[in-house]
Formats: sequence, structure tokens, C-alpha cells
Amino acid sequence: MHDRRPDLMFPPQLRSLAGLAILVGLGWALSRDRRAISWRLVGWGLALQLCFGAVVLLTPGAGGFFGAVNDALLRIMGFSDAGAKFLFGDLVFNNIPVGAGTAGGNAPLTPDATQAARAGAYFAFHVLPTIVFFSSLMAVLYYLRLMQRVVHGVAWVMQRTMRTSGAETLATAGGIFLGLMETPLLVRPYLERMTRS
Repeated sequence: MHDRRPDLMFPPQLRSLAGLAILVGLGWALSRDRRAISWRLVGWGLALQLCFGAVVLLTPGAGGFFGAVNDALLRIMGFSDAGAKFLFGDLVFNNIPVGAGTAGGNAPLTPDATQAARAGAYFAFHVLPTIVFFSSLMAVLYYLRLMQRVVHGVAWVMQRTMRTSGAETLATAGGIFLGLMETPLLVRPYLERMTRS
């Protein structure tokens, strides 16, 4: 009998390589103008991705550094949770305590920590305050001219390696640490001048 476990038939490294090829193939297949694809840019992007992965995985301390950056960003985003909880209370986390009382009686309900009402307004009380907080934070950082320096620094590196604009690259790199809603706010002043790519 042969061992038919999926990880032996299709090792993880080969699976990753196949996934990469499929994603590039899908990008090519769904492209509007296939002749306009710069394969040099695609190759550089894949090579930089592999180099970045090698640095993170093989360099001692690199994983800890990027973990610390991620933790710092999560801590900053946690401030929006604290502000939303201050404003909206238990509605933020959908855990309004409910209790048991006698039906029809005038006695107040006794809160029970094991029971929670699902208020359902998660988007309004959790997601929207996060967007408002991050948008305000980016506006302050742009006002202090700190984000312009970050964009120009990323632009300098990427223009020399991949010949892309800093704003496009910063939006892509921001997606590593931020969510899909916060990333466009990172490059909001540059959106009007960005290309469709």
C-alpha cells in the first residue's frame, strides 16, 4: 500500500509554487490588455517577494521585528476600540448582558455574565469608528508631513527596483499590516493622480 496523504503527494513548497503560478496566470487571463503586461515588473515583484520572505524566515530577529511592527499597529488600532467602547459601551462587542427575572414580575433583571444579547450592530459600532479613527490619524500624520516622507522613501526604493510609483507601492505594502478599509486612507492624497493599475 502506498501512503496517500496529501502532504506527501503534493509538498507544501510545490503547493505554494503552484499557487503563485495560478495567481499570475489568473492575472494574465483576466487582464484587459495582455500585451501591456510588463513581465520584467512581474518578475521583479516575485523576486522581491521571495527575497523578503527569505529575510523574514532566515534572518534571526527579522520575524520578531515584523511581529513587533504588527503588534504596534494592532495596538494603535486598539485605540479605536477603546474610543468606540467609551462612546457606545457594550454595543461595540455585541455583549450586552441580559439576566433572568420572573416573567410578569416587577423585579429588576439580574445580569448574568453567561448570557449576552447579540445586538447585531457590529458594523456601525465597531467597523465605522475604526475607519473614522484611522482616517483622522492619517490626516494628522499628513498634516505633520510624516506620511509624505514615508511615501517618498518607499517611492525612492521602488522606483529604483521596480519602476513603480511610491503611492501605488505604499498602498500595496500597507495591505500587509492594515486592512482593506484602512489601506486606501494611507494614500488618499495621491488617489487622484494614480494610474488604474
